[in-house]
This record gives sequence, C-alpha cells and structure tokens, in this order.
Amino acid sequence: MIRGKLSVLSMMLMVVLLSSAVYSQETCGPFTFTPTSESGVFRGQATIDGVVADAADCIAAFDEDGNCAGAASLIDQPGAAYIILPIYGDDLLSGDVDEGMNAGESFTLMLYDASADEVLPLNPDTSFACWQNTNGTPLPGECGDYLLMYDFGGVCDPPVIECPDVPFEIAACAGDQVCVPLVISDATSVLVEGATWTDGQLCFTAEVSGSNVFHVVATNDCGEDVCDVTVNLTVDHPPGIECPDVPF
Repeated sequence: MIRGKLSVLSMMLMVVLLSSAVYSQETCGPFTFTPTSESGVFRGQATIDGVVADAADCIAAFDEDGNCAGAASLIDQPGAAYIILPIYGDDLLSGDVDEGMNAGESFTLMLYDASADEVLPLNPDTSFACWQNTNGTPLPGECGDYLLMYDFGGVCDPPVIECPDVPFEIAACAGDQVCVPLVISDATSVLVEGATWTDGQLCFTAEVSGSNVFHVVATNDCGEDVCDVTVNLTVDHPPGIECPDVPF
C-alpha cells in the first residue's frame, strides 16, 4: 500500500516537473525567451532601412506585457533574409511566470542588427492581433507570409508644417510673383493647390484682389501634415493713358 502511494506521488511529482520545469530559457542575440508546448510560426522577409538583413541578425516577438515570446536567427538566402519565428504561448501551469502569448493578445516585432549591435523596431511600428496556437505550424491570415517584407530601422516622424495663425496681408502688382514664408520640416513631397512651395517659400502669381486660400499637403513615409494658408491680396495695376490718336 505504501509502495502504491509512493508510486502515485512520484507520478504526480513527475507531471508537475514536466509541466513547469521542463521549459528552459534560450537566447538569440540580446533576446531571452522560454519555449513552451504552444506556438505558432510567423513568416516573412526582413530588411533594415530597405537593405536585406543577414543571418547574424535575430528577430523577436514581444507580448503586450513586454515579455519576449520567441526569437530566431534570420535565414539568409540570395537576395532575401527570411523570417521563420516560432512565437510561444504562455504555460498556464507555471503560475506567475509569463512565458509568452495568451489568447487575444497582440504582439510586436523587434530586430537585432548584429553588425551595429542595435535593436531596431518595425517601421512603421505595428502590432499583430492574430496569434494562436497552431502547434508549431505557420500562423494564418495577417500573421506573416514568405512574400511579405518587414522593414526595421530608425522610426521617422511625419512632416510638420508651421501653419500661420493669421492671414498674410500683401499688396502687389498684377503679374508679380508673390511669396510668403512657410516652414515645412521632414517632408519628401509638398503639394499646393494654386501655388508652389520651395525652400521655405510658398509662391504664386498675383492676379486679382481678394482672399486667396492655399491648401498645403506635406507627406513622407510616416504620414502627412496639412495647412490652409490665407493671403489677403491687394492687386494694383499699372496706370493706363487713353492716348488720342489725332492732334487736338
């Protein structure tokens, strides 16, 4: 009887050990994570500021609490660096230890650039709300694909237009080129309806008196900024002489 009880206790102890202690931490670059029995694989291709990454770099997934839920080296192929990243689920039997993803959680991606010894965010920063336990097979839907490119690097800011608070008051002659200052930062493209913008100046041709409103749109890869610039214009015309055709 005692031997039977000891056998039962031994089995129970083994179950506890297997469920909570079998998982050991692993590292890839600066990322430390704990593999568990639940996982789904995120796939894609990685670039760093538009340049193909390499096999020395590591990609990692983080859950909403900032826990690393998986990390892996990139797979270097001619012209591409492939992502095959197992993202692990939380082991519910490990108590307060959070090893990874829970149902309904989102995750984010980070890339370790080994050549620069720097951890880079996905650009633009994106969270993925598509993790599920697929038992180590590829995640479905929006959770990655071999053909999708994921660029990591310096996160840029959208452009900024220093939009004037009050209208400009300008007097000009008809046909003159009128320019007003308009500071725009970090824009790769500036579009203006009815005018042009260059080197911090918004310019247009004076035609008739009145209020002129110019809609300005500045864009870059990270977003846009808009501004309506108002110029109250008074247009003067050159004097005209009705010269007689014949002598008086």
